[in-house]
Order: sequence, then structure tokens, then C-alpha cells
Amino acid sequence: MKNISPRIQHSLNGVWQLQPDEKTTPPSKWDHEAPVPALVDVATPKYDWANHGYHWYRRCFTVSNDFQRELVFLKIDQAMFGTAVWLNGVSLGSDIACYTSQEYELSELINYDKENELLVRVGAKHALPPESAVGKDQENAEFIPGIWGDVKLCFCGNPRVKLVQMIPHLTTATAEARVTLQNFSAENQKIKLAAKVIEKNPDGRFRLKSSHPRYWRRMPK
Repeated sequence: MKNISPRIQHSLNGVWQLQPDEKTTPPSKWDHEAPVPALVDVATPKYDWANHGYHWYRRCFTVSNDFQRELVFLKIDQAMFGTAVWLNGVSLGSDIACYTSQEYELSELINYDKENELLVRVGAKHALPPESAVGKDQENAEFIPGIWGDVKLCFCGNPRVKLVQMIPHLTTATAEARVTLQNFSAENQKIKLAAKVIEKNPDGRFRLKSSHPRYWRRMPK
């Protein structure tokens, strides 16, 4: 029986270097800065973002050896349009997701107690493939690229809890937890899971109990 190691998250939000470019390879200079999360139209100094096919983000960071776990992932909550990622000069992959999170494993590439260089390239909307879910939003006057969601590093053990979905069942006054586990080793793993549900509140924790839970329906006119 194996217990899952607690997960540690390290935010990479903040001011990143930014450079527009037409090449698919990293630029040699960095003339702009922009906050993450945000879009490229808030860059300093400003530039004509609509006339560039790619926008490169750069962030150098250091993490303590205390963070070290078996697995490390980079999670980008939202970025558009079309994302590619490099860590310390090595490609981690790419994704076309614009409204859902992206994840890249970097367990063997990250340096502890030393500087790491993270590059994230986003592109213009017209570069997305036809299978992209972005579609044609007629109410949107401009499609501005950028990393518009949080960026974080996730350090965890193996196996790991990848997803947790909570489903309420009002008829039985119960909550169902669906946990997706992921094993990155070649051998089967036997683990023990435990869960506790609490109500999150900035002033403390409390539980509410209802003897007759029911759906909230719209009243007829």
C-alpha cells in the first residue's frame, strides 16, 4: 500500500519578458514585458500586436530543492491562440486549447536550486487548425493573443491525483467524488485514498446540513 505524496504548487504568475516575432524559433532579444495572466495588448512598451504571427513569453525562475518530487508538471490554465512550450532549451510540446488548461511534464528537465528558462509561444488566431474549438465569435471585435490564465508548476508523487470531480446527489443528500489517478511507472501500484469535504470560507470553516434538500426550480409565471 502506497500513500500519495502531497502536491506542491509554485506560481509563475507575474511580469514576463515578451517579444513579437514571425519565426517559429526563439527570438534573440526581448524588448517588451507583460503581466501573466493578461493579453499582449498590455505589453510595455506597446507594439502593434495584430501585425505579428507569434508572441514569445520568457520567464526565468528558481525553485528550492525542497520542492523535489517524482513528477513535475507545468500547467497553463488558458492561453491563445496555439501554444508551444520549451524548458531549458528542450521542447515540451504544444496544444491548441484556448479556453481549457494545458499540461506539460518536465520532471527530467527542471533544475533545482539553479535558474530555469521557460519559453511559451502563442500565435495569431488565423494560425489555428480547422479542428480548433475557438470558432467564429461575431460579437468579438478583436482576437488578442496572450497567456490569459494562471501559470504554475505542480510537484507531486507517483501515482498522482490528476482530476477530482464532485457530483451532488440531492435525492440521497450525498456527494460523489470521482477521482482520476495516473500512474507513470511500469508497475501496477496499490494506493490508499482518503477524502474530506469542507465548506471553504475566508473567516473559517462551517458545514450546513439540510434535512430536505431539493432542486432550485424557476417558479412558473
